[in-house]
Amino acid sequence: MTTADDHLRKYPHARASTLAYLARRNETTEKLRQEIEAQQRVNEFRDEIGHVSWFRRLFRRRK
Repeated sequence: MTTADDHLRKYPHARASTLAYLARRNETTEKLRQEIEAQQRVNEFRDEIGHVSWFRRLFRRRK
C-alpha cells in the first residue's frame, strides 16, 4: 500500500475514495503480476519437457 501512503504524504487531505482506488489498483496489479509469473513457470516447464497434449499422454499410459 505504498502508493496510497505516498499519496497521503503528498496530499494530506486526500479523499478516502482516492486512497481506496489506489489500494484497489495495487491489489489488481499484484494479482496480475502473480498470474503472469505463474503462466511463465508453466511455459518454462512445457519448454523443458516439450508440450504433449493430454490425448497423447492418455495413450502413453495405456501401453
